[in-house]
Amino acid sequence: MAKHTMNANPLYTVSTLESQQPVQGHASVDNIFDTANQYGVSKLEKSIHKSFTLAIFAGAFIAIAFLFYITVTTGATDAPWGMVKLTGGLAFSLGLVLVVVCGGELFTSTVLTSIAWTQGLFSTKSLLNCWLRVYFGNLIGATLILSLVLLAKMPLLDGGNGV
Repeated sequence: MAKHTMNANPLYTVSTLESQQPVQGHASVDNIFDTANQYGVSKLEKSIHKSFTLAIFAGAFIAIAFLFYITVTTGATDAPWGMVKLTGGLAFSLGLVLVVVCGGELFTSTVLTSIAWTQGLFSTKSLLNCWLRVYFGNLIGATLILSLVLLAKMPLLDGGNGV
């Protein structure tokens, strides 16, 4: 692995991170890169069917999270601005919790595979296939929830002021 150097401030000398002792309980830079490489390889080693299915679920979970956010924040004009944003953020984060707990494949985390790709651990074609599979899976999952929202006529709730 290549040596990583850091020059945070011109008043300090350039130091090699590999020569510094890691603080107990903290990972070294090399360990972080190794972990990111393993993560990227594990994403590409998943079967196409499993990866695509998990991507659909993740897209649906994020769409549900957004729906929950809109439901919580709509019509809250009398509440303080900060409280509205806080409750909306808490509502949206429940969708992220679903993604993490259920092991969903979000495109944003799949982009991390580029670290392993830069190390030459797999081909560009494999990388792009993985990205496209997860991206379109997320799109399909979100579109399914959008379809359910429109079929249920949820935008007409509360006199058309709803979601």
